[in-house]
This record gives sequence, C-alpha cells and structure tokens, in this order.
Amino acid sequence: MAAELRQRIRTIARRLDGTMGVYVHALASGETVEINADRSFQMASVFKVPILAELACQAVAGTLSLDERVELTEEMKAPGSGVLKELSAGTSLTVRDLAMLMIIVSDNTATDILLDRVGRNAVNARLRACGLERTTVSMSCRQLLYDLVGLSGAADTAETRRLAAERLRNRDVDWDSRVYHDEQANMTTPREMGTLLELVVRPTLADATAGAGGGPLPADACRLMLDIMRRQQVRDRLPLLLPPGVEMAHKTGSIARVSNDAGILYAPAGPCVVAVFASSLGDDLKGRLAIAQVGRAIYDAHAA
Repeated sequence: MAAELRQRIRTIARRLDGTMGVYVHALASGETVEINADRSFQMASVFKVPILAELACQAVAGTLSLDERVELTEEMKAPGSGVLKELSAGTSLTVRDLAMLMIIVSDNTATDILLDRVGRNAVNARLRACGLERTTVSMSCRQLLYDLVGLSGAADTAETRRLAAERLRNRDVDWDSRVYHDEQANMTTPREMGTLLELVVRPTLADATAGAGGGPLPADACRLMLDIMRRQQVRDRLPLLLPPGVEMAHKTGSIARVSNDAGILYAPAGPCVVAVFASSLGDDLKGRLAIAQVGRAIYDAHAA
C-alpha cells in the first residue's frame, strides 16, 4: 500500500511547477510515505499550530485561562488574513475565541495577540520538548508579512500597516526576503510537523477517560487542540477532494508561491498524520490543487 501511495504522490509532485515536501504516517499500520520530508519549508500560517500547542498546554496547566478577555485595539490589528482587523476597536474576545479564530479562519491579529500572550520563547521551548529541532517560531504574522513586502524594520505605524496591506493586495512581494530563505524565519520540515501532529493525536486515541497525562503535550491539551482544528473552515487543500463526511483536523498556510496543509486525516482504516508543503510555486492555485490530490490519494490508500 505504501509503495503505491508513494508512487501516486511522486507523480503529483513531479507534475507540479514547484517543490513539494510530504510526510504521511498511517497510525494503524505504521506505514510512512516521505518525499523531501527533511527539507526546510516556510510554514506560513501552519506556524499557528505550535502556538496553539503552547496555549493549550498553558491552559491545562492553569497558567492561562481560556475565559480571559482581551480588548481589541487598533494597534493590535495585523495585515493579511482574518476578520479582527475589520472589527471595531474595543471589541472584547476571550482567549478561546482568539484561538478559534487563529485556526479556523487563520486570523493574523488573533495569532499575534496569542503569541504575545503565551510567549515566543515558550512556544519554541515546547517545540524542543517535543523533539523538534528545526521548527522555529521567530516571527509574528506582522513581522513575517512586513518582511515579505519589504517593510522589515519599519516603524509599526498606521501608515506602515496601510502600506503593507496595499502591497499584499497588489502582490508586491520581495522575493529575496528572509521569509523565503532563512531557516530561522518560521520554517519547519514535513517530518517535524508530522511528528508534532502525531504527538497531538496519539493521546486522544487512548482511553477517553484518561487524565491530562504527562509528556510534552498533555492529553487534555491535545483534545483541546483537535477540537479546534476539526472546525477548520479553510478546506481548499487536503480536504477538497475527499468524500463528504470525511473528517480532518488541520491547518493551512499560504503566502505568495507557498501553499501548505498539515493535520490528521481520519480515514476509514484509521487516522493518518499528513504534512504537505509546497514552495517556489509557479501557480498558487495549482499548488493548492496538488495538495488536494495528495489528500485524495491518501484517503484512497486507506479507504478500507
């Protein structure tokens, strides 16, 4: 089964005008498919999964409350994806609300608020505790997008935010920015992201009555993460070509010439951890479609 799936995914990757990295691990059979699995890729919004992991762990430990309220200010608003940048200053949301928005509609403002709340150092310490040495969260959404459009180091003013939004709309991108080339600029590998996702899903496959547990990701934190990730509303990649009713808990990510999706596909034969990253894309839409084809190939290989 793994050999046939590997060949099918290789064919999809060869046809793509770009570079694809894939890591697939079927938890029931133990079969693994790897293509460029140890190559570094820009996470884009997939970096919100490590933030969610640290937030969930802090919530379980009691050092952070999901019911804590945050009042939105104009200065908090980040460019790019999301709805909070369109809402009125003074809007009050809980930390749980922000986590939901960060994942299911990839809200950049919610992400930066939460990254500041849980702490960048804590996120990276959690990644190291999970055994991930090449996955680093060094940039907020605002920093990443400013860098992407040639505004790195610019003062964070209303005019800078306006200019960044305009350049993003016009796809006025600095292709030489560190976002694309620096392995410390929110990058990962397909294998490492797959490893993190496996640490998330495995505790939830055990006795549902089990307690918080130990290890780098307590079971209660994992259940919280998956509950949020299952509500994902951006379904134009891995789930796009799946039959109706097939469940996925996942997170997409994209910037110009980059398209990603990573999560758990609950196939009939058992859950599969999947991480697919595509970079240097000649056509972003074709990149998303190629990821969707990978999702369907994985489902077909584990349909029974």
